[in-house]
Amino acid sequence: GLVFADGGPLRRLFSLSPVVLIGKVSYGLYLWHFPIDEVVTPDRTGLSSPLNQVLRLVLTVAVVTASYVLIEQPALRVKQRFERDRPRAEDALSAP
Repeated sequence: GLVFADGGPLRRLFSLSPVVLIGKVSYGLYLWHFPIDEVVTPDRTGLSSPLNQVLRLVLTVAVVTASYVLIEQPALRVKQRFERDRPRAEDALSAP
């Protein structure tokens, strides 16, 4: 009821543009944040810890955006093409 109720608090929260955007790129965030955090360290960059965190954030946003546009979206288009071309089980059962 909290999620699906019209005007419910969780529905309003999950409908906010930033939350929807994070949901769309969540796999890329999951995939890329750890390697970036491991490679981009203050020892390697020579930056202070706060500046290094900003660099990590900027790199993560850039890599996740590139991954979403260049890998995920094309893969989803290919997937949709195969789903459209494949006969559905319901159609096979109702054929004469």
